[in-house]
Amino acid sequence: MSRRTPRIILHAGFPKCASTSIQVALSQERQPLAERGIYCFDRNMNIDPATAVGMPIWHVEAARKTGALLSAQIAEVVADAPHGDLPTVPETLILSAENLAGRDCPRLFLGLDDIFEVEVRLYFRPQAAWIVSAWKQFEIPRGKPLTTFVENCLHSGEPNFFAKAKAWQSALPESRVRVTPLIPEVLLGGRPESDFFSSFGADDILPGTPLHENASFDHSILHVLRSNPHLMEGRDVNQTYSAIVDAVPAEYRSVNIRMLDQETIRHIERRYRGENIALLSTFGDMELTDAARFHDRHFVTPSVDGESYTTATDGGINARAAQILSATLGNLDPADPISGLLRDLATAASAGSEVPT
Repeated sequence: MSRRTPRIILHAGFPKCASTSIQVALSQERQPLAERGIYCFDRNMNIDPATAVGMPIWHVEAARKTGALLSAQIAEVVADAPHGDLPTVPETLILSAENLAGRDCPRLFLGLDDIFEVEVRLYFRPQAAWIVSAWKQFEIPRGKPLTTFVENCLHSGEPNFFAKAKAWQSALPESRVRVTPLIPEVLLGGRPESDFFSSFGADDILPGTPLHENASFDHSILHVLRSNPHLMEGRDVNQTYSAIVDAVPAEYRSVNIRMLDQETIRHIERRYRGENIALLSTFGDMELTDAARFHDRHFVTPSVDGESYTTATDGGINARAAQILSATLGNLDPADPISGLLRDLATAASAGSEVPT
């Protein structure tokens, strides 16, 4: 069955798996991409690079709630393209939104693969790393301890990469579902944005350095934030984390400790090993002769002795946070918008309330 152009690429995540770096690259390179016939849907499902803004995460969310078929909207955009003022004829259309990884999102694109050539792109990271990243983003503002979140994931199977990839293949049986592990040796160009752009022949337009780095700072400050979730009420998590990174001394712009103890890491690796091997075997976009060997080489971390966040004492973590925050505030303009939060965190750290990590 012949299908119409343009080719449709659905970059469906997974969340906390380099989605932001890919979306930053797509946003910044809209014009050069358009000159090659490659267009990205923006927050309003507009593809004109002259007016496009953002990515369609909230448009997808609205469609998810109402059940509106995005496949129909995409077909309308394609039909209208010849009558617009686009710089080139669309050959590839890209829709990127991390909430596409939601279980009920594939149904929004039913029938799309009957009309167009469709490729679904998914990236995934080892679950031990994903759990820590997701905890920092989603659970710290809720006050949930890391150990509790680990237990929740082990019980539920989250992030359920394999089940979500299968849901896409089931909803779009004629599409190609490609899943790539976030392993530098596997990624073309060594970076997720380079790897993604190479799938449509545009990796050469990217700059030589990453366009986005996730905000990170010392584990002790993360701990105090988690212990005092009321201090995050009404705050945007990403903006707050970025402001803290900008404020703290350079030596504290990483977590500076293993977040999970070795026993927990091994438990996580055992729990997800079978799923990961099935995912690589079924949807992996590399030529693997032995998915199990690949997994055990790249997804099993070497044993490391020493303290971790989950085994450190609460008092020690709070004392470290108080010291870092005191030094930070001593060099920070009191008028800086983040200074109020940092003062509150310093007070909480000094109090050193006993809470489980």
